[in-house]
Parts: sequence; structure tokens; C-alpha cells
Amino acid sequence: MKNKNFKSAISQQLKRRRNIALVVYTLIVFGTLGLSWSLSGFLIWQPEDFIYNILVKIKEYLFILLPVILLLGYVIIINFYWKKIAFALNEIIDSTKLLFNNDGKRIQLSNDLSDIEILFNSLKFEFERNQQVAQEAVRRKNDLIVYLAHDLKTPLTSVIGYLSLINDEDDLSEETRKKYTDVAFRKANRLEELINEFFEITRFNLASFELELSQVNFSLMIEQLLFEFEAVFAKKDLELKTYIQKDVMLSLDIDKMSRAIDNLLINAYNYSFENTKVIVSLVEEHGNIILSVKNKGNTIPQSKLDRIFEQFYRLDDSRASTTGKSGLGLAITKEIVELHDGNISAVSWDEQILFEIKFKK
Repeated sequence: MKNKNFKSAISQQLKRRRNIALVVYTLIVFGTLGLSWSLSGFLIWQPEDFIYNILVKIKEYLFILLPVILLLGYVIIINFYWKKIAFALNEIIDSTKLLFNNDGKRIQLSNDLSDIEILFNSLKFEFERNQQVAQEAVRRKNDLIVYLAHDLKTPLTSVIGYLSLINDEDDLSEETRKKYTDVAFRKANRLEELINEFFEITRFNLASFELELSQVNFSLMIEQLLFEFEAVFAKKDLELKTYIQKDVMLSLDIDKMSRAIDNLLINAYNYSFENTKVIVSLVEEHGNIILSVKNKGNTIPQSKLDRIFEQFYRLDDSRASTTGKSGLGLAITKEIVELHDGNISAVSWDEQILFEIKFKK
């Protein structure tokens, strides 16, 4: 539609200029004739005067000469503007070849095509920006694959190593055999987590998030999710504090929103100091429904907060190798929240980390 608008604008502009030129030319011709006749009435002519003879001839053949003069001028003017249209089209066609040149240079067109120049440069800038984003996404994904491949290799090597010891050593004590079995079992669980991360990455890239909305008691839903996390938090002696306003109703997709909140709670678990509190609150105020998750952990610098919801971004690579997380959780949470017309934010100060989700009632 925009291209048609620009095409129409160019055509109208050139037509307007052509019509103005035709009108001006017509006025000049008739004005010249009128002025000549007016001047000739004030002067005394002699039959032998050259100009007088020309005027007589013009007057005699006026009905033939006038259409010829007008027609000739019209042809010249119309031909001139046809050439301008052809030149403009050639210039546009040539400039389209530069749209996909990732050279950082601006496309320059003639003054008549200033609107198209602005459009082409915006398209060229958008293309270059999208290329950079795509390249950055590919780079981060490749980095992630390298990280996960390395992380997969480590527990797999341990599992094979301990199982080999159990298989090869016949005189192992029951205590040592149990110890080796426990280590192999833990490493196998770790390996399963990492494989699940690969599935998560694939599912995130291929999934088309479509919501199945229903009116839900959001308060009860949050309380149920928190109950399921009590045993998880207990592993790090985390105390769960809740401030849940009763009967907060919200239209949402239960499965997807549960997944989004799970990711927030898992993040709070992974990045909380042991023996601290995780505070979860849900309130409805001023036409907004606000869910917040607050925990105590290392203060997150603003530079990392700005990227915390990016795909594959891991807050701490050294800890990611122990938590087994790929950096997709918060990116998925953000997408799900925004599909529900909400927004999510994160702030951190004095070893406090706060995530807040806000929905319009």
C-alpha cells in the first residue's frame, strides 16, 4: 500500500507540474498575442515596415498558426515530463539494487524523489539492522550449543567413568559401590536436565505461541504453583513468604502462564543465597494486577539487567554450568507475559532481586 501511495504521489506531482507548465505556456502564447495586438493599436505603421507585414501575416493565418504553436509547445512539454518519469523510474530501479548492500551508505536520489529516498533508506537501515540481529542470534545460539556440548560431555564422562569402575572392579566394597552408583546417578540426572534444555531450545524456536484464554482465579493458581515449589526451595533452606490477595481474576492461558511463573520461581531458586527468603506477592490496585517475586542474591548490574530477558542470555556462565540452564526461561516468560498484554521488568539493588509482572485488569 505504501509503495502505491508513493507511486501515486510521484505521478500526481509530475502531472501537477506538467499541467501547470501547459497552463503557463498557454497563457504566455495568448498573452503574447494580446500584448502584440495592444501595442500594434498604439503605433503608426507604414506598409513597408517589416514587423507590420509579419503581424498582418500572423493575423491572416492566426486560426492555423495558433493551434500549431499550442500543439507544438504541448508536445514539447509532455515529452519533457515523460522523460522525467522515465528517468525517475530508471533511478528507482537502479536504487533498488542498493537496498540489500550492507555497506552502511545512504541511497541518494534526485530532489523529485526525496520521499522515496527516505523510504528506501529506512528499508535499507531496517535490512541492515535485521541482518545484525540475525547474525547476533546465530552467534549466541552457536555459543550456546558449544556450552551445552561441553556441559553434556562432562557428566557423560563421569557416568561412563564410574560405571566402568563398578563394572571392572570385582572387589569393590558395598559402601564404595553405592558411592560410585550415587555419583553416576546424579550425573545421569544432570545429563537428563541438559538434554531437556536442548528440547527447550528447539521448542522455543519452533513453537507458535497461541493462547487458549479462560477466566481464572489467579490467586488460587499462584498459591498452587507456590505449594509445588516448597520442596524445591527447601533444598536450599529458602523460606517462602507470600502476600496473595484473594480472588484476583484474570483471563489467561493456564498452561503457558504456569510455565512463565515456573521460570520466575526457578530463577529465584537458582540465584538466591541459601537460608534467605523468597517473597511472592499478588495484588490488584489502580486497575492493574501485579505479581512480584523478590529474592536475596548477588546484585545484578544494570548492564546485565538490560539483557536479562534476551534469548540464550545466561546471567552467570559459571553458575549456568551447575544449574544446567540455557538462558531461555526468562525470554519465554517475557514472550508469554506480553502475549497476555502484560509487561515484565527486573530491578536489583543491595543484594535484592525483584521481578514484577503487570497486567491491565
